[in-house]
Amino acid sequence: MWPAFWLLPASNQYTSEIDVFEVLGQAPSVAYVSTHGADSSGNWGSNVQPIQTVNTSDGFHVFSVDWGPQTTTFSIDGKTVSTQATPASMNTPMYMLVNLAVGGQWSWPGPPDATTPMPSTMQVAWVRAYATKYTRLVSGTRAIRAGLRPSAVGAVTAPLPQPPG
Repeated sequence: MWPAFWLLPASNQYTSEIDVFEVLGQAPSVAYVSTHGADSSGNWGSNVQPIQTVNTSDGFHVFSVDWGPQTTTFSIDGKTVSTQATPASMNTPMYMLVNLAVGGQWSWPGPPDATTPMPSTMQVAWVRAYATKYTRLVSGTRAIRAGLRPSAVGAVTAPLPQPPG
């Protein structure tokens, strides 16, 4: 299994990507944080950093990214784990994805096998997005608007039942 929280350009042109986290199911104590994009000269680059962390399948955790025009900072459970240069092509409106993918023959985690738990779930307690002084105004009924208090920015909350325990 391949849980992930990531961002792609709202233009639907693949010019950049932020991976707030990706975890390969066979290694749940390693979270990958990364930026992908082109610099101001148009040279494509990826900065993928494996972060040794707690077993991400044990309980709920907070993954966050503070994305600015110069740097992108990643945190896990309130602890900064990586700060990377923001690729120039990443300074564009983006949308969020939260998903649990099943690997395949040519995918990074590889194909599922007899040890792959099926069915599998990824429980998400909440997703929040906040505007900063760098947030651009974008259109749409669910767009973040600059100048709003963080609590009014459009945080999306999806409560889940408590995990068994």
